[in-house]
Amino acid sequence: MIESFWQSDYYFPSYDVVIVGGGFTGLVAGIELLLKKPKLKVGIFESQTHGTLASSRNAGFMCFGSPTELLADIDQHGVTAVTNLLKLKTEGYATLLKHLAGNKDIYKKTFGYELIESSVQGNIAEQLPQLNEMLLAGTGIADYYTYQPTYPANPTFAAIRFKQEGQLHPTAAVAALTRKFMNLGGVFHAGTSITAWGKTNNGYSLECSLEKEISTRKLIVANNAFASELLPDYFVQPQRAQVLVTAPFKNLPYRGNFHMDQGYVYFRNIGNRLLLGGLRNTDFETEATATLALNHRIQENLEKLLTLLMPQEKAEITHRWTGIMGFRAGKIPALHLHESGIIVAAGMNGMGTLLGPALGKQAAFRALRP
Repeated sequence: MIESFWQSDYYFPSYDVVIVGGGFTGLVAGIELLLKKPKLKVGIFESQTHGTLASSRNAGFMCFGSPTELLADIDQHGVTAVTNLLKLKTEGYATLLKHLAGNKDIYKKTFGYELIESSVQGNIAEQLPQLNEMLLAGTGIADYYTYQPTYPANPTFAAIRFKQEGQLHPTAAVAALTRKFMNLGGVFHAGTSITAWGKTNNGYSLECSLEKEISTRKLIVANNAFASELLPDYFVQPQRAQVLVTAPFKNLPYRGNFHMDQGYVYFRNIGNRLLLGGLRNTDFETEATATLALNHRIQENLEKLLTLLMPQEKAEITHRWTGIMGFRAGKIPALHLHESGIIVAAGMNGMGTLLGPALGKQAAFRALRP
């Protein structure tokens, strides 16, 4: 189809800032830019025509981390680094809610729980005071974790209750942020990939999947697992996540967000349905992929876990899907300035719902510098 002058003039002019990736990170970056400088010409290029491969396909958890996950992180990175990560998540939590304000039925505050087996519960319980001190320093929330010898719905497990988590409808959140970005004057390109870039005297020359040339003064790469496609020296490993959702139960005993096994297993209610995901750690090699196909072995193991969680119920599975996360070495994502001057906010290590908005905000501030 031959484009009109109007289409070419609106969608493919020169930009002040181009953002690669239309998930939480890229959208928040675009919104923050236009709130600070409304006259900027900002374009977001999202490769997917419907949603994203991570932000709109995740499990909808807004969480700071379970005790076993944080203890593993402390062993690897130390208390200071993990506390700083909690501060970044807290900033992302507040930023995302600020930009979703006024939208109903997208976010719900809830409690969180970690279910733990009896063999390790004593060791975990002893370390809760230390973790609570760290959570207070990182989030400002006192007495975040509370130990329960058993979880009433399933006495097989002990439980640790979290004072605050959030449940999100991730696709609705992406849609709301997209509307806000466009209402501020941003240009959103759905189904259009940036395929190559080159440095110019005034910024960058870009090529896209529609075979158009685009120029921009500043460039933000915010496409998480796929950043290495544009920046091969900025290595991000795609990792697939498996999810299933049940039909509604008459009496669903689990209300809130639930975590197990250092965060590798997670489940939550969606009304009277149960969403269950994870077990990537049982097949790391296969799940190190950007392919959206189901891993049937993991799906079968999720069903076995569902039987353990709901032993008295016969569950009907109505939905199964996958999402693609981006991982970098270590577990402490940070804003990166590439040697070319490109601003990189990618590789969220499975924590993009909160870290994405935080790093998107930082990326916008960095792009506004001379």
